[in-house]
Amino acid sequence: MNTYKKLLFVLLISLTVQIYPQEKLIFGVHPCFKAGEMKTRFSPLVEYLSKSIGIPIEFVVSQNYEGHIKVVGEDIIDIAYMGPYSYVNMVDDYGKKNIITMFETGGTAYLKGNIITGLNSNIKTLEDIKDHRTAFVSEKSTMGFIVPMYYLYKSIHEKQLFHNYKFLNNHLDVCTGVLIGDFDVGAVRHESFLKNRSKGLRSIAEFDSIPEHIIIGRKGLDKNIVKAIREALINIKSDKNSEKILKSLNPLLTGFVPAKDSDFNKLRKIEKYLKEKGIIYE
Repeated sequence: MNTYKKLLFVLLISLTVQIYPQEKLIFGVHPCFKAGEMKTRFSPLVEYLSKSIGIPIEFVVSQNYEGHIKVVGEDIIDIAYMGPYSYVNMVDDYGKKNIITMFETGGTAYLKGNIITGLNSNIKTLEDIKDHRTAFVSEKSTMGFIVPMYYLYKSIHEKQLFHNYKFLNNHLDVCTGVLIGDFDVGAVRHESFLKNRSKGLRSIAEFDSIPEHIIIGRKGLDKNIVKAIREALINIKSDKNSEKILKSLNPLLTGFVPAKDSDFNKLRKIEKYLKEKGIIYE
C-alpha cells in the first residue's frame, strides 16, 4: 500500500469511528429528588448519550446542592445537570463553563414553580403566609427558594422579615411536609406540585419566566465531545426512544434547546436584590 492509500485509509477510519481523548465521562446531578429517583429518571438519557457519542458515562448524584456546585465549579465532573440558580451561583464563584443545552418543558424553555398549601388551609395569598411554617428545598434551589422568597419578601412590603422557614433538601419532602401538616406552606417546582396535587395540595401562587435547567460541560472538556453531546440532545426527537427518555426525566419535558449565559440575567437581578436585603449571602 503506497503512502497515498495509507493516508486515505486513515482518513476513512477517522470519519466512521468517534475518537475522543477520554475513556469515560462523569455525568453529575443535584438531588432535587432522592438519589434513587434521580438515577431512575436520568438512566435512559445517560444510556442514550453514551451510545450517541461512543463513550461510557458514569452517573453520580451529589449529596446536596452546595456540593454539586462545588464539584461542577472545580471541574471534578465532566457533564452536569444544573438548576438555574445553582448555575448562576456557580458562575459567581468559579466562572463560566460550557453551556450545552437547556431543557424545554411544554414547548418553552422557562421554568415554573408554585407556592403550595393544603386544601383546607386558610392561606389564600402571599401576604397571608407571614408567620406560618414554610418549607423550602435548599437555599440554592431556584423554585424551591430563590424565586418564591423574592416574591414573598416583596409581598410583605419589606417591613417585616420572613424567618419562619426550614430547608428539606428536595421537592418531594416539601410536598410531603405540607401534606402531613408539619408545614403550612411550601415552595416547589411545578412538576412536583402537579404530581402531588391530587393528594391534597393547592397552589397559592405560580411563578415562571425563569430559564429552565441546563446541561453544561466542564471547562476544558474536548470541544468535539461538547458538540457531539449538544447535537445528540437537540436532535433527540429523532431517536425512536425519545418519548421514553424525555418523560422519564420530566413528564412535561418536550426537548432540549440552545442556551447562553445571558439568559440568566433576570435571575441575577433577583439574586442581587436578595443579597441587598440580607436574605442570601456571598
